[in-house]
Amino acid sequence: MKTKYDIAIVLGGGVSPNGSLPVWVERRINKAFELFQSGDIGKILVSGGNPENEAEVMAKYLRDKGIPQRIVMKEKKSRNTVENAAFSKHDYLAPNKWYHPVIITSEFHMPRTKVIFSKIPGPNYSPDFISVSDQGIRTQDFKELLEREKLLSIALNLKST
Repeated sequence: MKTKYDIAIVLGGGVSPNGSLPVWVERRINKAFELFQSGDIGKILVSGGNPENEAEVMAKYLRDKGIPQRIVMKEKKSRNTVENAAFSKHDYLAPNKWYHPVIITSEFHMPRTKVIFSKIPGPNYSPDFISVSDQGIRTQDFKELLEREKLLSIALNLKST
C-alpha cells in the first residue's frame, strides 16, 4: 500500500518527572497516530534520547494506543533537534531510501525545526511538516519553552519568531 509519506518523525520534548509525557509531546504522538489510522504513514520514528529516554516513553505511548511494535522505530541517541535530524537521516532515512518524511512537532518548535530538517538531510530529501497546537500548555511551562526556543534560535542565527 502506498502511503502519503515514507515515515513520520515525531520529535521528543521531554519526559515529566513522573515518567509521563508532557501534553505537547502527547499531541505530537497523537497526530502521528491519526496519520497512521488514516493510512498516510506506515512507519513512525520517535526521536529523542536525552537522559529520560524520550523515545522509549513515546514508543510505549503508541503501543498503548494499539500501534503494532513493528510500526514504531526509536531513535534514542539525539539530545537536541539538530541531532534528531542527523541521526534520523543517518540511521533510518538514508538506509531505507525514505526521501519524503513528515516531521511532527509543536507550533512553538516548528520554525527552528523547519530550518534544521530542511538543511541537515540535504537536497535529496523533501520533508513535510505538521505542527500541533500550543493551546492549553500551562503558562509557566510555555514561557520556559518559548524562552528556550528563542535562545536556541539565536544560537543557530535564525530569525526570532
